[in-house]
Amino acid sequence: MKKYDLIIIGAGPGGYTAALRAAENGLHVAIIEKRQIGGTCVNFGCIPTKALIQASRIFHEASHSDRYGVISSGVTYDKDKVMAFKDGIIESSRDEIIKELKEANVDIIMGTATIFPHLDVQVITNDGQELDLSADDIIIATGARTIIPDIPGIHLPAVLTSTQLLSEQQDFLTDLVVIGGGVVGVECAYFMRRFHQNITIIEKSDRLLPPMDPEISREIYNYAEKDGMELHTSCVVDKIEQQEDGRLVCTYRNLNTGEEATVTSSHVLVAIGRRSCTEDLFSLDCQIEMENGKIKVNKNFKTSMDHVYAVGDVSSDIQLAHVAAAQGHVVVEQIMKKANRTVMLSTVPSCLFIELPIVPSCIYLSPEIATVGLSEAEAREKGLQVRCGKYSIKENLKAMIDPDAYGYIKVVFEERSDVLIGAQMVCPRATDMIGEMATAIANGLTSTQLLYAMRAHPTYNEAIARAVENSRK
Repeated sequence: MKKYDLIIIGAGPGGYTAALRAAENGLHVAIIEKRQIGGTCVNFGCIPTKALIQASRIFHEASHSDRYGVISSGVTYDKDKVMAFKDGIIESSRDEIIKELKEANVDIIMGTATIFPHLDVQVITNDGQELDLSADDIIIATGARTIIPDIPGIHLPAVLTSTQLLSEQQDFLTDLVVIGGGVVGVECAYFMRRFHQNITIIEKSDRLLPPMDPEISREIYNYAEKDGMELHTSCVVDKIEQQEDGRLVCTYRNLNTGEEATVTSSHVLVAIGRRSCTEDLFSLDCQIEMENGKIKVNKNFKTSMDHVYAVGDVSSDIQLAHVAAAQGHVVVEQIMKKANRTVMLSTVPSCLFIELPIVPSCIYLSPEIATVGLSEAEAREKGLQVRCGKYSIKENLKAMIDPDAYGYIKVVFEERSDVLIGAQMVCPRATDMIGEMATAIANGLTSTQLLYAMRAHPTYNEAIARAVENSRK
């Protein structure tokens, strides 16, 4: 039996970042992955989605280049080359992670792991070998997979998950019905629409992007509708049927009126959420406490088993790659018994008595969406007195160069202390700029302190200062 200081099961962002941090601190580490290094994020999620969004954006810009005085005609795209571009980005990303792990002397084991009592781990490798390992500590980072609802017809060949849409060479999609108006569904709908596909989104909630601030949801709904998408909120799909010509018919129902209707498409994308991957992870004599389908952990990410931790989608309510990575860092620092954490997931400013989340949430549409901290509504629900500032991005001089630029930046301050407690952005470069707001919240900065910083001109970043200034009027 081979002994390690740390065994990590799952090589997504939570797993591989924890492995690198542990190895940097001198631990003997093994990381076990049954599919591909990089996990869902690199292979079937974040990276391929953003690659396809970029390709669709280039196609859109080229198709409308005459507004810049650049005359083009007959602009089209080659689907195989678009997919090859996406695959190349995935391969490069995966190769870089593997290179870093090998340079850090992390043992990479491709196979399926099962945890036994006394921190023993059995691995059936992908080539059929059986390995017996043990460790002083174990981190579970096995992620999550797409929830498949119990809908008649859901297993028809042309009904896809996001993994299939992003990783396989599908037949040409002429139109697409998206079941689920959350982040995954909306991002996939966005790049498909930019490739001139007919898109219908059916969402159970009364708005798109239900976890987001309602103001953002309205903005994106209006954008999607203007862009030609067919949107049905407060609706559920009751069945999917295949016609003789191979096309699919979705029957959906309005939850408020009970009225039924149908929509026909070449394919259907299922994107209603994801559930934790824990199948075959524990032996029969080694059970672990679960809660709402996830591995239950305490505030330090410890499970009900001593020296066993869980990070990322397998245990977290916030299913984001950077959250998994941050949690992995926190766990390694606990294992190393480091007194001071280098990564924070939340903060309590000295002048307030409430915990503020400092996890950025980003959606890569056009315009981009990024939020951090509390929205105005959330702050008021918690009993805080707030002061808000808002600035329309159309008034920004850099935005005037981009005919598609629209949206706003909104900042939320606690009234008495003047401390920033939240920010919401719907604008170009929002996902790049939200880091400044996260840093400000993490350090308890006030509007006065935020205005000390000089921002270059012309940049979208100037709009942050204008929004802060607006909050002080």
